[in-house]
Amino acid sequence: MKYIFNIYFVLISFIFCAVPNWDFSKIAIELTNLEFQICSKTLYGITATTKRKITKNGDTVSYKNYVKVNSGEEKEVGFECIESPYQSQLGTLYLVCPKRKYHPYDYTNNKYIIPTGNPFQNGDDFEIKCYKHDTGFFIVAYLANGYNNFYLTNDGGQTWNSDKIKLYDGVYDFELSNSMVGTNYEYPMSYLSLKDNKLYIYGTKLTIKSEYQGRADCSSKELVSAKSHSKGYFKNDGSFYYITYDETSFYSGYSTTGISSSDYTSVGSTAVNNNLQCPFDFVNEIEIEEMDFIDNTQYVYYTLIDKSTGEKNYGLIDIKENKVIFNTNEEITLFVPYASNQMLAITANSLIKFVPL
Repeated sequence: MKYIFNIYFVLISFIFCAVPNWDFSKIAIELTNLEFQICSKTLYGITATTKRKITKNGDTVSYKNYVKVNSGEEKEVGFECIESPYQSQLGTLYLVCPKRKYHPYDYTNNKYIIPTGNPFQNGDDFEIKCYKHDTGFFIVAYLANGYNNFYLTNDGGQTWNSDKIKLYDGVYDFELSNSMVGTNYEYPMSYLSLKDNKLYIYGTKLTIKSEYQGRADCSSKELVSAKSHSKGYFKNDGSFYYITYDETSFYSGYSTTGISSSDYTSVGSTAVNNNLQCPFDFVNEIEIEEMDFIDNTQYVYYTLIDKSTGEKNYGLIDIKENKVIFNTNEEITLFVPYASNQMLAITANSLIKFVPL
């Protein structure tokens, strides 16, 4: 039996504050023991799937996540979603690159792989993006991780090289082509980055060959002054979105046109809408605890703290509209992305799946 309830954001009521607030008692479904698939990704003929098992014992709710590659054994892990799976990379038979704050996962040996070479330092909220290039190089980009951000190995090896390519003070996403420009192993790439406390979009030529790796920027566009935490990503159509926030303020923005691999020399002319007006309008003073994107959407989920009461608020923002489309102060024990384009909220007694329009 399925105990997941879909909510479509059509009608929103306002309760006690200037942002929309849902009353969970009218829409919640009772939470019982259940098991469901979180996400599944297939790449290069390798399929990795994660699922969650939820157990309710009285008023206590616990959950465990499991990953499986192809038809192999289910293994308990911390991560929920998968960025990409691979075979014969980083010295293991099956490699899974998770979403959110996790290192590459060695499924074969049931362990995480941490970069070697220069001393590695985690950022406050890093996330990895993996990329298998046709040249034989395997890339692990540590997004939102400051200066330690772009690692390469060659031919499935275990030696991580982070000395050759640095994408300024942080990278948030990149689009890299396998189509060489010229004859010297140069490949077009666009990337969202941090430089001198400002967010930029860059177009560059990435050189990746055995004897040399490096980059040559060809075009750039300044987006906005960065705050303490920033994130961004490219959608499948080449358009990009970004957010940047600190405890008390928030900016966001998005491109109105896509950037293809052939546009690396002209990203400076990309049309961008910057939202410099914060969409939060609470009665009491609030503090931003966390913000992040729902994968491949214009929606950002957040956790806020009411500084006068200590109460938390959870919700969603539509970046294109620059407004809050869902908010609740119901106590939520888990509020995370669920599969694609969805959010999952778990309270002490209920489970809700949110699907923005």
